[in-house]
Amino acid sequence: GARRAALYAIFGVHFYISLVLGLDTITPFSSEMLPDWMVRPIDLIWNFRSVNRYTLYWRIREARYLIEFRGSDDGGKTWRPYRHKYLPQDESHICPFIAPYFPRFEAALQIIALTEGKSSVVASVARRLLEGSPEVLSLFKDDPFNGHRPEAIRFTTYHYVFNPISEQRKTGKYWTRTAEDEYLPPLIRDEGTGKVHFEGMN
Repeated sequence: GARRAALYAIFGVHFYISLVLGLDTITPFSSEMLPDWMVRPIDLIWNFRSVNRYTLYWRIREARYLIEFRGSDDGGKTWRPYRHKYLPQDESHICPFIAPYFPRFEAALQIIALTEGKSSVVASVARRLLEGSPEVLSLFKDDPFNGHRPEAIRFTTYHYVFNPISEQRKTGKYWTRTAEDEYLPPLIRDEGTGKVHFEGMN
């Protein structure tokens, strides 16, 4: 009857608006290309926020940035990386299929690496690594110091770009990795006082 027709009409308008906004986001199409009478329904319903451009990770970036934590226990002569569980530090490693699991720690580091400015989260993680925190160590694939606390942690930002398939088959490497600037100065633990400070800042 009339109620069913009205319900179909409402769903039809909602579907139309969802379709237009979706196409507006993922294709060169723009709602500005439509005549006014076709855009008016979008304007009427927009304030209700029942339709929106929800596009969290709707495409895979061809390049990515990664902050790598590396520790030293010999005065900075050698640096050992803390390996992530899922992010591809090794050029021959590809991210595993993990859905529906969502690794929040590594996802947060990925977002931090893409944003401007310096996040206190990175320094906080490094402080806990210098303390040998089991909770923070469990966020990584393994402990490169086997329970021994490092003296310093440094943060190198790497730029990763997907290799062409021909290059992958030839070398076995999925990525080309290039070191960028240091994200922060090295964080150092004073063996005498136990205090932690950035290099050059006492």
